[in-house]
Amino acid sequence: MTSVPAVAVAFGARVLGPASFLIPLGVAIATFGCAMSVQFGVTRVCYTAARGGHMLEVFSYVNVKRLTPAPAVAFQAILTTIFIAVGNIKTLIEFASWFLWFFYGLAMVALLVLRKTQATKPRPYRVPTIVPCFVLVVAIFLSVLPIVHDPSLKYLMAVGFIVMGATVYTVFVYYKKTPTAILRKFTFLTQVLFESVPPSDRHQD
Repeated sequence: MTSVPAVAVAFGARVLGPASFLIPLGVAIATFGCAMSVQFGVTRVCYTAARGGHMLEVFSYVNVKRLTPAPAVAFQAILTTIFIAVGNIKTLIEFASWFLWFFYGLAMVALLVLRKTQATKPRPYRVPTIVPCFVLVVAIFLSVLPIVHDPSLKYLMAVGFIVMGATVYTVFVYYKKTPTAILRKFTFLTQVLFESVPPSDRHQD
């Protein structure tokens, strides 16, 4: 089994015979569905972050015809194209997986800290403390093990991206040192290009 690059395809060829094409077809459909759902979710995260002031305001604008966050969708499409240009899907998966678990760990730390410092605040739902503790242990394991097992430049690049993101956030969001004139022109150009406007409930945020 370990010598076969695609176990499911080999299994389908042996068991299903002429219908073995259903295996790669099913994988393709599942992959497409996963990509669409992730794209849908990530663009809404970008949209919400922009509404909260953590990204450029223009990413919170919606298309006047379809009511979708068109600038956020375009931004994610550009990032996706850049990542695809890497060319090595294995490296990309390892890179993204490490990022994912690193930030899962940070989210669990934040949850535990807030549970201690803001214990009386109302929350829509509450999970037992053992759950974030367990996820934190798993996140630490899956963040440290790849570096120990295969120390390489990609993990150093990942840390560099995190530091760069923290720096950008500190300067442009926390201290609000933004080039207003440039951002105004960029916002206008994006609005015209994507026919987008601020959401109608913006005043409620």
